[in-house]
Amino acid sequence: MYNKFSNGGFSVLDFHTLHSTFKIKWTKRYLLHPNSLWNFISTHIFDALGGFNFLLRCNYNVEKLPVKLFHKQLLLCWSLVYKHNFSPHKYYIWNNQDICFKHKSLFLKKWVDNGILLVCQLFNKEGQLFTYNEFLSKYKIPVLPREFANVFNAIPSGIKTLLSSTARPPPTFTLQITQTDSYIGNSDPFLSNKTNNKCIRELIQRDIISKPASVFVWNNLYSDIDWEKAWLLPRKFFVSNKVRKVSLKILHRCYPVNSVLVKYMFNVEPLCSFCHHTDESLCHLFWDCPFSQTFWCDLNLFLNRKLDTLFKITIECILFGLFDKKIPIKKLFIINLFTLLAKFHIHTSLFTKQKPNFFVFMSYCKSYLDTLNYCKNSKAFKNASLM
Repeated sequence: MYNKFSNGGFSVLDFHTLHSTFKIKWTKRYLLHPNSLWNFISTHIFDALGGFNFLLRCNYNVEKLPVKLFHKQLLLCWSLVYKHNFSPHKYYIWNNQDICFKHKSLFLKKWVDNGILLVCQLFNKEGQLFTYNEFLSKYKIPVLPREFANVFNAIPSGIKTLLSSTARPPPTFTLQITQTDSYIGNSDPFLSNKTNNKCIRELIQRDIISKPASVFVWNNLYSDIDWEKAWLLPRKFFVSNKVRKVSLKILHRCYPVNSVLVKYMFNVEPLCSFCHHTDESLCHLFWDCPFSQTFWCDLNLFLNRKLDTLFKITIECILFGLFDKKIPIKKLFIINLFTLLAKFHIHTSLFTKQKPNFFVFMSYCKSYLDTLNYCKNSKAFKNASLM
């Protein structure tokens, strides 16, 4: 349901995604206007953690930070879109979920004001942590032994081993999120005008959406399926949602045929509703059944005669649409439209307990085309102009 239309979904919004999007949009407004009167409370809270700009780039855990309610939710939502890529030479000491004292992240403003931000700044040339005297000699700031011990003892042993065995380039860091380094995901910079609610929502949903299971089944049966075109095809025409629904159910393999219903309902016969000779599977109902075959042959002859072309309707054309580059675009449009309506005719015939009938179908198409003349929708104009 959360997938885009081009991926077989319906672009449905859920409350959690919408809530997170608004929180992240608030983050963007704050970063663009940090001195706004509306932000002074948040500024005061985040100043105790080095400022909001700095905190967003730290590898934090909200449970280990002195923030509550709205700001806690804000930081949780930010972690959904901003991935903290680990690098030993850009590993912050402060607000780090791995560097804690009494289960709380550390932040010492005096150290930050003197430019001590990264773990690699706590190592000497030999790849060992500074001793207390070496640290005082290096940075020349008054630090109590207890404060020094709290910070240095909190460094994880894995980080110590990693930094002691790698070369250490001069540390580079910044306290501000800027226009050029504020990328989230593969989108435009976070602070640019192009990063709107839609872009943010797609970043949040990227980890919760999945490819429809039917794609793997159809790919095993048929090759070279253009799935993006197949998913979007029903939306190109001015047709009712009922018509689109039949095509989407077929693509998702959730159309209620008897061979599936018999597993859940005891009063259903598995035989085809039209021929009553073979089990009613999806492909049999819409293609293999003799009555469906006759109907498609009549439609094929009609389209070849009206369009002055030679093409053959196949099961791939019925299931996924026709996208042959050798056929002109106008003719492809008409063929796919009639195929879409024809599948709906088979569907209605099934539930009205009738057989597919080409003359009944053409009567329905005539009323459909007459209706287009009274519609002001742009798709209706396009459909009418190409017919």
